[in-house]
Amino acid sequence: MRTTRKLSLAALTLSLSLGLSGLAFAQTPAADPAAAAPAAAITLTPIQSIKAAHAQRKAERQAAVAQRKADLKAAHDKKVADLKATNDNKIADLKATHDKKITDLKAAHDKKIAELKKLEATGYQPAAKDPNYPQDLQNAEKKAATSGQ
Repeated sequence: MRTTRKLSLAALTLSLSLGLSGLAFAQTPAADPAAAAPAAAITLTPIQSIKAAHAQRKAERQAAVAQRKADLKAAHDKKVADLKATNDNKIADLKATHDKKITDLKAAHDKKIAELKKLEATGYQPAAKDPNYPQDLQNAEKKAATSGQ
């Protein structure tokens, strides 16, 4: 919208720099080719041509700046999308690793519980206050090993 306004301003500046000749041209009837011929032969003064060239270069610069901004925004949006995708992949990998660790811990816990139940079945009482604690555990492990084989 700003570019359109600036281009309109440049066109207005150019038309004002042409002076009253533009108004005279607008007031001539279109049916009279003899009256239109002198208006077509109007030449710009050096100042008017410099102003017109300046307005044209300014409009070209503004269009180039607008294009550069659009290109930078597109590049930025692509980079943001790529980073989001990378981040999502990392999160998925971390979740998979976390789930595997939890599964491994649960399996190790279940294995320890099974060993404890096996020892309790062979006579080991972990809740009892036994002064012969290490010996009772070793005896239960020997029983479990011989009964398990």
